[in-house]
Amino acid sequence: MSEEKNSVSEEEFVMLITRHQAALTGFLCSLLGNRTAGDEVLQETNLVLWKKREDFESGSNFKAWAFKIARFQSLAFLKREKRRPEFTFDEEVLEKLACEAEQVFGVNDDREQALDICLEKLPAEDRELIKEHYFSGVSMADHAEQAGRSIGALRQVLYRIRNSLRLCIGQNMRSQGVEV
Repeated sequence: MSEEKNSVSEEEFVMLITRHQAALTGFLCSLLGNRTAGDEVLQETNLVLWKKREDFESGSNFKAWAFKIARFQSLAFLKREKRRPEFTFDEEVLEKLACEAEQVFGVNDDREQALDICLEKLPAEDRELIKEHYFSGVSMADHAEQAGRSIGALRQVLYRIRNSLRLCIGQNMRSQGVEV
């Protein structure tokens, strides 16, 4: 069973990244409270976005996807910098800040909220696999090796999880009275 993707061209992807740079900068600076740190994490986020560009599906919410990656990059940055006193947030505080900042920057749409609910319903192993694949910046080959699976097997597992999420999101949105 092959998975069909509606990926965007490199040119379209560059346009999407460019269009959202100001919002990403503001989001990261508000999370980290420091322009220098925000700029550093923005560069890391842009790199991960570029590496994961083939995973982005045309027609989906680029801004929400980019902000989710920026959130994970912020967490990684804070873990690396925790010895510095200006970066003493814990993950729970960052999560709360991120939720508030996403509201300000208009990221949380109905589909994104449904995705968050559905991700929480996944078994921990599947949730970790999704997080590791989409937000770590690790290549598919390296991820497959780390997981002790072939690339084909990893693709199948990710396809199964994405399909499950897609169904869950649709059910969640219909139950909320939101048009899918």
